Amino acid sequence: MVLLFFATWCAPSMKVMDSLAAAGGQMRSAGVKVLAVATDEDPTAVSSYAARRKPGFPVLLDPGAKTAASHGVKEVPMLFAIDRGGVVRGAYKTFPGAAVLLSRLGVARRAGG
Repeated sequence: MVLLFFATWCAPSMKVMDSLAAAGGQMRSAGVKVLAVATDEDPTAVSSYAARRKPGFPVLLDPGAKTAASHGVKEVPMLFAIDRGGVVRGAYKTFPGAAVLLSRLGVARRAGG
């Protein structure tokens, strides 16, 4: 699983979201689920962003950034590569690329992906 904490008002977050959305096909074909969690205080900004950009993976709202804090996130963006056993295999402030994430997760890229 790839878990991203982001905010719609944060330019670096938007860059990571765009990169992750572009890599979505590779992630899906390798069986990796992607989930984005917005720390925005304004739910309208998040739903508007998701409707406009259609990232291809669920975008959830974390009011008060409580879930982010429980994961040790102090600033956004923060992206985690989490294996099937729930072990964090990588934490990144920028998008490291699909190949890096798949490698950290122990997933070989499938042909065509």
